Amino acid sequence: MDPASLAAGLATAGAGQTQQILAAKMMKMNAEAAQSVVATLDAAQQNLAPITRPPGMGAHVDIRV
Repeated sequence: MDPASLAAGLATAGAGQTQQILAAKMMKMNAEAAQSVVATLDAAQQNLAPITRPPGMGAHVDIRV
């Protein structure tokens, strides 16, 4: 093999490795973002729990005189 072919092969292999590393990092970031969304939704649900009314409370108010 000539040196140019070897250099091209090494460059291609390096580019492929870089792509795999970047893909793994992006997958990790996506998983962390999803985890953050779940944590936010869970916290919101817990914060709303005390202010929700039990069934029948305030649903039907008779305002006739």
